[in-house]
Amino acid sequence: VLFRSTHQSGSLIPVGLNTVTITATDSAGNSSEASFFINIADAEAPSITGVPASVVLTNDFDTCGAVHTWTDPVIEDCSELMTVEISHESGAFFEPGLTEVTYMAMDFYGNTANASFTVNVIDKEGPQFLNVAPIVELDNYPGLCGANAFWPEPTVIDNCQVSSLQASVSQGDFLPLGETIVDYIAIDSEG
Repeated sequence: VLFRSTHQSGSLIPVGLNTVTITATDSAGNSSEASFFINIADAEAPSITGVPASVVLTNDFDTCGAVHTWTDPVIEDCSELMTVEISHESGAFFEPGLTEVTYMAMDFYGNTANASFTVNVIDKEGPQFLNVAPIVELDNYPGLCGANAFWPEPTVIDNCQVSSLQASVSQGDFLPLGETIVDYIAIDSEG
């Protein structure tokens, strides 16, 4: 009797449902077939390789954040990938602060793999003052050695957002005769 099989014992069988058929043929040419199934389940998580390194960036000029590009990692599995989720695409805009970029892959059998890296954007641009009055001259009040001072407030701009504007002298304060320097400090949302 001669036996033939679609798969040899000990041979590599792919993931999934496989039909093994064995045919037996006698010396007279009579044959008979029998089949059985081998179901190979994928128990291995997908592979995510080439994940970019975490980076620290400064903001793009005159912008509250930065655009970052990278080469996407390679995601592979021995069975069909059912889901690949990416939190941010290469070339995305990142606001100041720490952002995690995540990759998640799930194969047909529910095995999952996760990988991530971080993008930390630091705002290096401070606020700028416009329209600062260089000198304000006031007359003293009759019989007093000074006056209440008022001046045009300066305009403050920033690539992000100005969160605080402080002055060493408040509008309307009574100032004595002579020179008084008014210092302004502007702080943006990134400090």
